[in-house]
Amino acid sequence: MVDSEFVDVVNEKDEVIGKIPWREADKPSKERITRAAVVLVFNPKGELFLQKRSRNKIHYPLHWTDSVSGWVDSGETYLEAALREMEEEIGLKREPEDLELLFKIMVETGKREFVCVYRLVTYDPLKLNRAEIEEGRFFKIGEIQQMIDAGEKISPFFLEIFKKCLQKQI
Repeated sequence: MVDSEFVDVVNEKDEVIGKIPWREADKPSKERITRAAVVLVFNPKGELFLQKRSRNKIHYPLHWTDSVSGWVDSGETYLEAALREMEEEIGLKREPEDLELLFKIMVETGKREFVCVYRLVTYDPLKLNRAEIEEGRFFKIGEIQQMIDAGEKISPFFLEIFKKCLQKQI
């Protein structure tokens, strides 16, 4: 059963060992490991959609970040979380087979998270959730690298994901 008020705590093998309130999971911790899901949304031209986080976000307001991301709720799978977050943040409702799992990575940015990163290619228009997203647009991969090199505000979480994408030539 999914419990949206809690997230699972996992061990180094990504096995569930407990759960905590999601607000607690947002606090820095080097010991605790939680789970998150990311969807990288591409258009047919190969451009990647990035969102600029809302100015009202506690962490990294007005920073560019991945297309869609969020906690995996307690009892939920990575894929279920990816589909839920995609609908909540950018208004796209999809089936599990529409997402391609690219990789799983441990991201450490003050807290530790196992992150499953998925890809979606879509022609469909996005409906941005303005409570979460200040703005968003599609970028060529080279443009994203230029933004990083120029010191644009980009979330450390996305920097780790993007670095892995470049290594894997995604």
